[in-house]
Amino acid sequence: MANIGTKVANEVAPEIQALENEHPDWVWVHIPDRDLLDYPFTGIGINLVNYGPGDHKVPPDIGKEINERLAIAKAADLRIYNGRRDMKSLIELVKNNPSYSYFDPNQPVPKN
Repeated sequence: MANIGTKVANEVAPEIQALENEHPDWVWVHIPDRDLLDYPFTGIGINLVNYGPGDHKVPPDIGKEINERLAIAKAADLRIYNGRRDMKSLIELVKNNPSYSYFDPNQPVPKN
């Protein structure tokens, strides 16, 4: 009796090979299903097309844009994990809301 995974792989493999033959210059991109904070990642929308979690074969320019947006999303998540205060964000916060008087943007930025 065939393994279910093998059966699915054998059914999908010809479709993938046909896609490879049809667009040889296109690139594969992987969009995660969860972000770094373990929340569901809804995908990336470009030109009214939403690329949801999973693997997608796209033209090179779309692939580059998707990878750039994934890097931006990852950097935003990493900023939350950073234990130090993000000075750039705090300065913008003070500029836009003077009630945050506890922060003085003229103070030197702490070194590691």
